Amino acid sequence: VVVITEIYGAGEVKIANLSGQVLADQIAEHHPRVYFEPDLLSLPQFLTRLLRTGDLLLFLSAGNLNQVISPTMEQLRQCSIIL
Repeated sequence: VVVITEIYGAGEVKIANLSGQVLADQIAEHHPRVYFEPDLLSLPQFLTRLLRTGDLLLFLSAGNLNQVISPTMEQLRQCSIIL
């Protein structure tokens, strides 16, 4: 499973015609389960609905994704998806 969020710049010039949705669409051409979740604050709830016990969750970001890692992990623990 691949989950893509919106792409946010860090001050550099935005690349024309590139967004999280475009990236997710391109990946989906080569992978069967790709999801786009544009709202970073909704990511914990989205992942709680999507993930199951035994799944591997890997966060990759050069931005502020770190702000939702702890809330996501806590919500997954509360739902007994992770121990």
